[in-house]
Amino acid sequence: MTAFNCEQQIQDTISSVQNQDYADFEIIIVDDGSTDSTGNICRKIAENDQRIKYICQANAGPSAARNHGLRESNGEYILFVDADDYLQKSALRDFHNFLTQHEDAEIIFANSIIKSADTNYRCDALNSDRSLYYAPKDLIPLVSCCLEGQGFNRGHDTLRLSGSVWAKAYNSQFLKQNNLLFNTNLPRSQDIEFNIRCLLASHCIGYLKKTVYTYNVIEGSHSHRYNPKLLADYNQFINAVNKDISPLDSSLVNNDFAIFILNLAIQASIRSCKDPTWENRTRILRLCFNNGMFIWARKNAHIRNILRFKENIKILLFKIKLFSLITLLMR
Repeated sequence: MTAFNCEQQIQDTISSVQNQDYADFEIIIVDDGSTDSTGNICRKIAENDQRIKYICQANAGPSAARNHGLRESNGEYILFVDADDYLQKSALRDFHNFLTQHEDAEIIFANSIIKSADTNYRCDALNSDRSLYYAPKDLIPLVSCCLEGQGFNRGHDTLRLSGSVWAKAYNSQFLKQNNLLFNTNLPRSQDIEFNIRCLLASHCIGYLKKTVYTYNVIEGSHSHRYNPKLLADYNQFINAVNKDISPLDSSLVNNDFAIFILNLAIQASIRSCKDPTWENRTRILRLCFNNGMFIWARKNAHIRNILRFKENIKILLFKIKLFSLITLLMR
């Protein structure tokens, strides 16, 4: 669990792990240089629970904090919990029961709930009903799922946030043997890039078809606030993922990645503007497509399913460079 200036939420998050109905676990909290009372709260809780190890480091970002936690961990499996989310009460038992039956699984995907002020819905990690998947046969659809693509091509099912590291369990020996750590050069979207590298190194993936995690969408949090450097951050992420997936040479993955990049451009147009007017958002969109990988995405994005009307309109508008209309329609 990484923590940074989360004094309002951290106690509830820790409690959601402490109160699991499966007791054999350790909690490693890495405080990434908080300047509020987060550290004091965590220290006090850790003093009264021997299962908790509290670590404070100078601010270095979530990737460095997670890597610190990985190096300190002793468990057979690793779960990541963000400091403003929480685990369902039976999450650890559900993972344990699954692994008792499928001990070869190196990464286990599970479902989550996405919760905001006006939304509460279940998010499936994979669009498939199977419990086990194997490389190389299933690698392409698994990577596609992480890129919010067609995945296992179940009609027009949509995937969202499948590339996150929460709502997953990782075999710690698998991570160590393959030197799998988070990329500290990426300011954001580190989860997706990390998971793609994990999938490329894996042999067996599990899917626990239970809801184990609640992801809280908090306006103003790091993932949702105004960021004038967002376009540059996305460029770093895009280049890293492009390098990761290039050996796959898959038209399916390349198309998913192209559409993913188009969606990042829309996000950049919203959140990198201090004043997100129609004119400013359109200007940012045009700026995106002066960049090599964004140009590549516009040219290489193709319709995935005729039933995805909004996505198909978006792809068409990008193709003919109607950025001003995209700004109006894609809010």
